[in-house]
Amino acid sequence: MAKSLTLFALAAFAAAAAFPAGLWAEEEGDAEAVARARAVEKDLVALVAEVSKAYVMIGGGSGVVISPDGWMLTNDHVVDQFPKRKKWDVMLPLRKRYVADMAGKDSTGDIALLKIRDAKDLPFVPLGDSDALVPGQMVVALGNPFSHAFRSAEPTVTFGIVSAVHDNQHTYSDAILTDAPLNPGNSGGPMISLRKELVGINGRVRVRFWKKFNTGVGLAIPSNQIRRFLPLLEKGDAAHGHITGVAFSPERPGEPGLVAGEVRPGTAAERAGLKTGDRILTAGGYPVWNLNRFWGVIHSFPENAKVPLGIVRDGKPMQVETTLVRWFPGGGPALPFEEMKPGLGATLSGEVPATGGAEIREILPNSAASKGGLKPGDIILGFNGKQVLSPKDLDGLIKEFYRDYDEKKQENPRLEPKAVLRILRGIDEMDLNLALGPDPEKAPG
Repeated sequence: MAKSLTLFALAAFAAAAAFPAGLWAEEEGDAEAVARARAVEKDLVALVAEVSKAYVMIGGGSGVVISPDGWMLTNDHVVDQFPKRKKWDVMLPLRKRYVADMAGKDSTGDIALLKIRDAKDLPFVPLGDSDALVPGQMVVALGNPFSHAFRSAEPTVTFGIVSAVHDNQHTYSDAILTDAPLNPGNSGGPMISLRKELVGINGRVRVRFWKKFNTGVGLAIPSNQIRRFLPLLEKGDAAHGHITGVAFSPERPGEPGLVAGEVRPGTAAERAGLKTGDRILTAGGYPVWNLNRFWGVIHSFPENAKVPLGIVRDGKPMQVETTLVRWFPGGGPALPFEEMKPGLGATLSGEVPATGGAEIREILPNSAASKGGLKPGDIILGFNGKQVLSPKDLDGLIKEFYRDYDEKKQENPRLEPKAVLRILRGIDEMDLNLALGPDPEKAPG
């Protein structure tokens, strides 16, 4: 295609920024450069035209077909606005409408798999190798920002580079960062390499200046992580894996890897054969250089996966294998109402997020938050129709809620403390109905 990396980059970035590269080159008298730049542009337009045929509009978000018989992916948070819905009306470009059935959801990894009914020979984008991605590689993102795709019957296209790999953001493990603009409605859409392969599903953005719109930092779930979950999602919902029972030494060994400072008996770590003092160098075949990278790898595998750990013990390299147990980033399964934690049952960040509101850091077990589907990283923007500007605001609204609830319960003893939370998850807003726990101010202790 292009013979010069510099020319390719110039043409590509010129296309993204609408800079008249061809005109600039012509003024310099470089007709050959103009021809090459136009050839690159032509190839990029052809790539977009081809992969766009596999784009899917679903709800207020996006999706992509990954097989000719109609398997398609989107974000869990796109379909989680209607968690009990099993059938979805979806639309491919040029207003081709279909019905898709829910197959399975990975709520932690923010992926949902659906099957389009009676599909045959549909355009699709094959899964690529996200492990091969490197910063600087160029990618294309298709989406439905602000419902533009719905109005035009074709997806919008943004273009950028892979900004970073192996990033962890809340429950996004080993995520891909990109500067390709993502906005509300891009959720669930494909991140596509110039090889015309699906390398990620776009899901979240990081925001600032009190706005939830694009700031140049978007997150995608990598295709290799999705590939591990597909056999499970075809049969139903799936959970992510975890290793319990190991605490890592805070001391730096002066060598690569992590040192197990403690291995507790009766845990997944002990069953794997880990011992105190082991230095872990790899997990699942991936090098691990710090704690963040280690958990990023582990949490990208499903529950019950067998993951090899490359370790050094007493100076000798060896390998042990761990069978992952279920990861409960939300604090674990909830108990019946009468045993729930008081109030919302979530730990909030002390800082006000850039969007305003209150950001959830941790979900307590047996709480309204875990029972109602809140997740770490969710930002609470509203409580019962009232705007939440800060964690302090939310605390005040909850106290006000319980004062009103106590008065109403005198008239109706069976009344439950229910509330509606407006939350920002990824780049999409949604409402969640929660049955709160007992009044925190009346709880023992």
